[in-house]
Amino acid sequence: MRTGELGRILYVDDEPDIREIATIALENVGGYKVEACESGEQALLVLRTFRPDLILLDVMMPGMDGPTTLRRMREMPEAQDIPAVFMTAKVQSDEIRDLERSGALGVIAKPFDPMALSQTLQDLWSAGRARSVAPLVAAATDTASADADFLAEVSREFVRTLPPKLEEVVSLWTALADGAATPEQRQALYRNVHSLAGSAKTFGCAPVSAAARTLEYQLKPVVARSGALAPDERSRLQSLVEALLASAPSG
Repeated sequence: MRTGELGRILYVDDEPDIREIATIALENVGGYKVEACESGEQALLVLRTFRPDLILLDVMMPGMDGPTTLRRMREMPEAQDIPAVFMTAKVQSDEIRDLERSGALGVIAKPFDPMALSQTLQDLWSAGRARSVAPLVAAATDTASADADFLAEVSREFVRTLPPKLEEVVSLWTALADGAATPEQRQALYRNVHSLAGSAKTFGCAPVSAAARTLEYQLKPVVARSGALAPDERSRLQSLVEALLASAPSG
């Protein structure tokens, strides 16, 4: 384990692929003891028995998002003083200010470099312990390591599982385009595209991430309302869905 007192991390992220690779990186590279949770609700339960030194939270999660989860944790006596770090794919200045006001040590931008994640958390931890610092956005840097083989294998697995993820996007988009999508399906479409935008680059699929990000921005106002799509909206989104499919690695 790295020097210092950071040893136990409670990690909360609803995206299985990102949760897996981050957990492996923190355990294999950082030597930390990690308890990974798929939701804020689960994390609140785990927190009662797993006493972490640091809480790592994804910002955008269905149900209880990261900031809400942290506020609920702060109501628990055992979690009032545990430092927290957020992860987000939306590193906008207004969002950063909101996260700063929550008292987070810092914000890690998605997509992140798994090989540098442990050191990034250690740096944030050390800075927070050493002095009172303004939260910062940590950009991971390229890190050479003998443990890079595990990242390559997990990345290959992501590529293998990408087709069904894209099929799900197409199925949900078809329901939306046909005017048959339920509110839950609209939100599921947005979440799936948002997930690809935030995770694909981490697994070496930068074109997929970029195409998903463009589609995500166009989908956001559409899924927030009900009703049929206008013809120009449908055509524009159809082109973006096709671009997302074309961005996937072949083979």
